[in-house]
Amino acid sequence: MAKAQQESRRRIRLAEEEVEVMRNQMDAERSAVSKDLQEHLKMMEEEFSAERSKWSQLRELVAQLDSEILMVDRLSRSCEKAVLRASSAVHVTLVKRARETERMQASLREFIDDVAPSQVISAINYGDNQLRAKSLLGSDGESL
Repeated sequence: MAKAQQESRRRIRLAEEEVEVMRNQMDAERSAVSKDLQEHLKMMEEEFSAERSKWSQLRELVAQLDSEILMVDRLSRSCEKAVLRASSAVHVTLVKRARETERMQASLREFIDDVAPSQVISAINYGDNQLRAKSLLGSDGESL
C-alpha cells in the first residue's frame, strides 16, 4: 500500500505540476491575447480619432463653402440688380436719343419744306443770271 500511496502522490505531484504548467501557459496566452486586444483597441481608437478629425475638418470645409456660396449668391444678385439698372438707364437714354433724333428730323423736314420753294426760285434766278453772264461774255471770256 505504501507503494500505491507513493505512486498516487507522484501522480498527484505530476498532475499538480502539469496543472501549474498549463496555468502558466494559460496566463501567458491570456496576457498575449490581452496585449493584442489592447493594441488592436488602441489602433481602432487612433483610426476612429483620425476619422473623427477628418469629418470635423470636412464639416468646417462644408460650412466655409456654404458661407462662400451665400456670399457669391448675394454678390450675383447685387450684380444682376446693377446690370438691370444700367440696362434700364441705357434704354431710357436710347429712347430719349431716338425722340430727339425724331424731333430733329421733323424740324429739318419742316425747315426744308419752308425753305425749299424759295431755294427753287433762287436756283432758277441763279441759273438765269449765269446764262445772262455767259451771253454777255465772249468766247474768250472778255465782255462784248
